[in-house]
Amino acid sequence: MLAELLTRRRAGCPDLKRVFDAHKDRVFTVALVCLNGDQAAAEDAAQEVFVRLSGSFAARQSSPPGCTA
Repeated sequence: MLAELLTRRRAGCPDLKRVFDAHKDRVFTVALVCLNGDQAAAEDAAQEVFVRLSGSFAARQSSPPGCTA
């Protein structure tokens, strides 16, 4: 899943890249707090947030190359 998100980032989906870059640390930190300091679980949760978000971006855009679901 994370590989798919990173592929989309590299392929030039600028809106997704901007959101990811702006919020990745905050999403991880919130997940870490919510999951009582469990780093592995927080990484999984943060990954899931961005994977779902990437699907949402693909569904809403006219999907330039690299931004399709």
